[in-house]
Amino acid sequence: MYLWGNEIGERDVRGYPALDNVRNALERDRTIQTEPDVVLHVPGKLLVLIKAKLGSPNSTLDKKPYETVQDFLDVYESPDGQDPLDRAWIARQSTSEILGQLCRLIVFGTRMAEHGANVVLVNLLRQQDMHDSFPNFAPHLSASGPVKFGVGAWEHMIPLADHAGNDTLHQYLTDKSYCLRPPFDL
Repeated sequence: MYLWGNEIGERDVRGYPALDNVRNALERDRTIQTEPDVVLHVPGKLLVLIKAKLGSPNSTLDKKPYETVQDFLDVYESPDGQDPLDRAWIARQSTSEILGQLCRLIVFGTRMAEHGANVVLVNLLRQQDMHDSFPNFAPHLSASGPVKFGVGAWEHMIPLADHAGNDTLHQYLTDKSYCLRPPFDL
């Protein structure tokens, strides 16, 4: 498991080489690089990238350093093989319609995965925010693309924390605040 692109050990923090390789290939000149919030990796079998949002929307290409949508697509090339993005659909959209952060993570996941591994991108949202994510992101994806996409709710993790053996995660999820208010309708 990697948090914000780093493996957190007992005594040290190490970068994730597969993520670093893709960053160097696509974002070498960028001061702010793509960073999945959580990566779960089972070598040769599964790569799960999680974009965790707690109230803030998924970012679009508005106010990003691209002259056109095509400039964005040119930077985030897909590797050889099946493209995870429906680039023709994306190219016809305005920058305010393109969920750039999720698109970048889809391309990163495809490039990071070992041959034959399944790649999944999960957008973790509050239950009340879920209706705005999946319907808007589905058109970005190639119908036969190599990456699976799903949406999960933070609220679904709270019961899992009840069985974790200690109350740290449960306490965090129930006491967490967003804009000085509880983020969940529990």
